[in-house]
Amino acid sequence: MELIRILAKDSRSATEEVLKKYGDDALIISNQRINGKNELIVAVDLEEANRNVDNKSSENYNEPAIDFADIFESKLSNNRGKSIDKKIPSDEPDSETQQRENLRARELVELVRGELTAIKNEINLAKNAGAWGKILPSNKEIAVLTEAMTQVGMPTALRLLLSDHVASKDSERAASSDIQLWLKENIKNRVIPLPEKGVHVVCGPSGSGKSTIIAKMACFISKKVDPDNVAVISYNDHRLGAWGQTQILTAQSGVDAFRSKGVDSLKNFMQELSGRQIILIDTPGVKISETKSDLQNALPDAEFHLTLPANASIATTSKYLTKGTKLWSSLLISKIDESNEIWPVLGALTEDNVPLSATNSSPSIKIPLEKFDVDKFVATGVANVREKYTEIEEIRKDGQTNSDAEFDNKSQFSSTERVLQRRKSTLEHLT
Repeated sequence: MELIRILAKDSRSATEEVLKKYGDDALIISNQRINGKNELIVAVDLEEANRNVDNKSSENYNEPAIDFADIFESKLSNNRGKSIDKKIPSDEPDSETQQRENLRARELVELVRGELTAIKNEINLAKNAGAWGKILPSNKEIAVLTEAMTQVGMPTALRLLLSDHVASKDSERAASSDIQLWLKENIKNRVIPLPEKGVHVVCGPSGSGKSTIIAKMACFISKKVDPDNVAVISYNDHRLGAWGQTQILTAQSGVDAFRSKGVDSLKNFMQELSGRQIILIDTPGVKISETKSDLQNALPDAEFHLTLPANASIATTSKYLTKGTKLWSSLLISKIDESNEIWPVLGALTEDNVPLSATNSSPSIKIPLEKFDVDKFVATGVANVREKYTEIEEIRKDGQTNSDAEFDNKSQFSSTERVLQRRKSTLEHLT
């Protein structure tokens, strides 16, 4: 087997010449355009090719066989001869892109690990508290309500507490009302107004809606003061399109936006903007603790606010709320309109006293932030449980024939184990 080089005016002519000289057994290795001609590199069996050539016209001739090293050198020389003014695009990502992707990958790994740890803790808590037992409330409505509380993602500790609290109730309606009243009494967080002056840093995980909330805050303040007294700074966010998004959002309120790539440039901006009434700083959704620490050192007078989506997971609320209550000046809840499972956030609010500021229920800048309404937020959570209760009741009635005993014995055990184990197996598969 030898490598043969064929030159022709175009690809079709080169292919026809290969077929004429070497037959169908020739294997095309390379096909490219060089100096206005097509170059084919083919692998052929010369003995077989020579037998075919003997039957051809004597005018035809074979190109001399060349070694692979000669072909490689030819191609290398040809590349060297190309214009050095033309930049050859590389498939390799640049260092900044690679760094951003590595950071995002680490964030995802940490997120999955955190979720797995939270699920394991939930399972252990359920086991230790006897949630795997088969003893259910004697009232079937309360038993179904307990099942509904499991399926809406209510934290195990809170579910066990509320289940015990309503075990003696005689109806789902009475139990739901009692749950709603208990939550209102145990969420004692202060509700504070949106800031109108000073330096305010908004933090939160990726996708929590920080940029939208900051744009709405800027829009809200610009209606009370001159927009020239308001500034928004995008700090150290290297996501593709992040800066463009900030510019588009702030342009709707007429507020100036600035981009800072590090602490030093941020300090320069702060000196230049010292005359502004309020400065809002948007932060990246990765390395939140490190970013917060850096900004606390650089801006000792700044206030730090946390943004979480209404459907934040137990791992997220535990990481940023119950384990970091004293870190935040206020909590802002976003994506109220997209969230069906708000119980992890509700559970976290019963355990800490972080001040509550506002909620966001729409991505549209024209729809302003709403003052945090604890009663409304609690009512939304209880409504989710009641909707799930209705759904379970309908399913149970459809399959009630000869299944009441099985429901009594297995409903709580199967649902708790099924929900938690399914989440655990999914996250383990991701890792």
